Amino acid sequence: MTQTRQSVVLLSRGSMWNPLPYEPPYLLADAGAPWPTDADAYTVFTDTSGGELTTLYADTVTADAITFTAQPDDVDLIPHGANFETFLDTDNGPVKIRYGKVTRREVEYPDAPAVQQASIALNYTDTFPTLGLRTNWKAVKGRTKVYDNTAHSLPFGVSADASLFVAQSAIRWDSPLNTDTVKSHVVLLNQGQGKCQVIVCADQRYTTGLAVEFDSVTNHIHMAIVTGPTTVTYQSTALSHTVVDLNDYYVTYDFVTATLAVYQGTSLTPLTTWVDSLAVVPHGPGYRYAGFAFDTGLLFSPGIEVAGWQAKDN
Repeated sequence: MTQTRQSVVLLSRGSMWNPLPYEPPYLLADAGAPWPTDADAYTVFTDTSGGELTTLYADTVTADAITFTAQPDDVDLIPHGANFETFLDTDNGPVKIRYGKVTRREVEYPDAPAVQQASIALNYTDTFPTLGLRTNWKAVKGRTKVYDNTAHSLPFGVSADASLFVAQSAIRWDSPLNTDTVKSHVVLLNQGQGKCQVIVCADQRYTTGLAVEFDSVTNHIHMAIVTGPTTVTYQSTALSHTVVDLNDYYVTYDFVTATLAVYQGTSLTPLTTWVDSLAVVPHGPGYRYAGFAFDTGLLFSPGIEVAGWQAKDN
């Protein structure tokens, strides 16, 4: 496989991004080093502070070349000077093959009136398609593992690594969201006794934040305040609830009403809520990270696993 190389992405307002493989960012395979055809490819665009702007997935990955096609609506808001990183998602984990800057080839309007800057709504997602975590996930505590559940006709799922002992772990997405009103969507698997905390509005080290804990030891859902990477303080009354494989849930926080809520599936009625009426949890820049914490209840048991995740500015 070719080495990681610096390159450039060329964009233009109103024009689709569809580079030929021999054009920047030069996605032709090297002679004698074909691309793995069973891998997916994607390009992550980030701003100069590290915030993710968008992720675009390749149309095709052949032994000779990788091709992308993106419409103007997907790339027009990526500014000149933004960063990009192109990855191959192999069976052994993601491999970075290209990185560099975005250059925009387009006319400028120096006499246009000033416009008010607005935050871009961010949207992060991961379905854990391989047995290795993407590089976007940063360890906050312990070892986190992607489990192969295909023997049970279930997708891969992520939890603390309980292969050697009862374990605790925590991970966060590398970039924060842009606002304090957020929504996190998870697909869960119940693979034994354990706990999974879906975390939003947290700092980088998980010393503060909000969490909804799914507990398969006592079969409850807890609304909680994050106090450490794998510790929380429960708020309000626990809700009796049993997680079933492939159940999906939405965890939301509304900054205007200071309400943490959890919904199941397509229901518009929350299972339970908690209002931070005393403004105990801080918000604003630096307190917008999302992720998970896990506590495996038994030796060799992963407990509650996350099989799919999305977090976005709501």
